Amino acid sequence: MIKLRIALLSILPFVCGVMAKQGGGSWDAPAAVKAMMVFEIIWSVILFGLFVTIVRCLRLVPPGRYTRAPYILLSIVAGAASISYLLSGILLRIPRSGSGLSFRVAYGLNTFAASLSYIDFAFEPAVCLWLIHLRGRLTNTTEGKTFDPWVSQSWKRFVDWSLVAVTFILSISMTAIMTNAWIKYAVNHLDFDQFSHYLLVNRGLNFAVVAFGSLMSIDVIISLVALKVTQRRVCFIDPLTTRLVVAVLPFVIFKFIESLAITVYPESSAMRYTDYYVLNLVSIILGGVCSMGIIGGLASTMTIPNVLWAPGATASTLALPVGEGPGYVRQ
Repeated sequence: MIKLRIALLSILPFVCGVMAKQGGGSWDAPAAVKAMMVFEIIWSVILFGLFVTIVRCLRLVPPGRYTRAPYILLSIVAGAASISYLLSGILLRIPRSGSGLSFRVAYGLNTFAASLSYIDFAFEPAVCLWLIHLRGRLTNTTEGKTFDPWVSQSWKRFVDWSLVAVTFILSISMTAIMTNAWIKYAVNHLDFDQFSHYLLVNRGLNFAVVAFGSLMSIDVIISLVALKVTQRRVCFIDPLTTRLVVAVLPFVIFKFIESLAITVYPESSAMRYTDYYVLNLVSIILGGVCSMGIIGGLASTMTIPNVLWAPGATASTLALPVGEGPGYVRQ
């Protein structure tokens, strides 16, 4: 996530200062930084619980590319997010414990944590879009109709996965560029002017990542609403799509607003250095709530009864019977 990248980069002065002192003693970081560590550990534990739940519930979903695959990706997203929060929280505290951790190792772990957070940032909406694609495919199976919703057409899938790929590549590139810059600056291979150039490049990439992330959020919102409207038009009530609208869509909208606000506010307001700690804390709290809401909402669709899982499914590929029953209702 972008919020984690901001938080990680903002604590580098603490890391550098402590590495120079190589001392222990009590942790005298600002209260906001301590709160950041607490919330990151809490979010890590909750996300790990979601990861375990998703893995255990995989058996409830019939195997196959059209059924279980999105949830396997969801488990990877939840696991990566959990590890990212855990590493970020631990690294906020480790330097002050007199561990003697070198700058390269500390920043390498920070980079690894940030890279894991980008898996969540890019592929969390990808799971939403993937499920929307698959539910759209089911819509044209109702009553033998050949209607093909636009949300599941080939061009739409190409656009969606292209957005995911570009967002993830830009995110990783941004992390790699800044890692290289910090390492070179730490060993005096870059002067301040050269390092400032890297910061400007990173700033531009950050805006690009936020823009593509926002486009994915808008894509999810429009696609999910369009899918629900299409299903109502053909008199197909899909409990899984309904769950996505009720449990996932509100968090996607809130995350979209939060991401824009966290990005725009520092650019439009004069902030003291300590204000960034508070901004990071707010970002971690709100971002964690949004991620857990989205991942939890997606995971909850695995346990819905009476769901049609695949086009042309037979009794052996259904979680529960469908047809003229609770899974299919005429309006």
